[in-house]
Amino acid sequence: MPFWSRLCGRDKMTHHPPISDEDLVILKTSTALQPSNPESLLQKVWFDIQLHFGQRGCEGKRQLKPDSFTLARDENGRQYYTMTFNEETKKNKNPMEKTRENNRGAMYEEPGNPLCPVASLTKYLQKIPADGKALYLNPRQHVSPTDDVWYTTVPVKKNQLSQMLPRLSLEAGTKVQYTIHNLRATAIQKLSEARTPSPADSEVVTTDSDSGHDTESTSSSTNLDSNSSGRGSEGSPTEDTNLV
Repeated sequence: MPFWSRLCGRDKMTHHPPISDEDLVILKTSTALQPSNPESLLQKVWFDIQLHFGQRGCEGKRQLKPDSFTLARDENGRQYYTMTFNEETKKNKNPMEKTRENNRGAMYEEPGNPLCPVASLTKYLQKIPADGKALYLNPRQHVSPTDDVWYTTVPVKKNQLSQMLPRLSLEAGTKVQYTIHNLRATAIQKLSEARTPSPADSEVVTTDSDSGHDTESTSSSTNLDSNSSGRGSEGSPTEDTNLV
């Protein structure tokens, strides 16, 4: 935005800070994000995917399918999920293109952690119906923990997805009521920290108040590649190691 536009009050971009470390712990350990029942498992899977892959907008969330993620194993034997779905952006007009992994990183398993994101997504995919078309599906009523299927074939509505984090913030009791924009900023921060970027690589999440869409301002055109994003000291993923 040009200087004179900002000076004249035409800069409508709103900056969204990341979720604080304290509130992030509160959210992750709250009963709202436990894998023990259909509703909280759905919420946890949504939260984990947003945190690890930093997806934009409700459109990308609704276009995700059960086969949008691939389970693989790196050279050290650690399992991880990558996203085979590439959400629609100005640079990629085909949201269902599967010719390359999403360049926003991977979601690694956490052995011994009952809240392991890989275990949660694997369980969720096992509990959705075989004829489910969308990834995020509404829970069935009167479900037993031993039931094979926990969800209907009805997709979660866009407005429910967009209001997921504000509702989770209230339920978990965080100090701040967060939105999806704060979660996206957190994902970008975590990925940037994992690759120890220089100051020139920093990204800022802003929202255009007219459209409500996230935008990213960055002083470097470098993208996170599949061997460095979100994994820190983990081994590099190996090709053709799909587990599902």
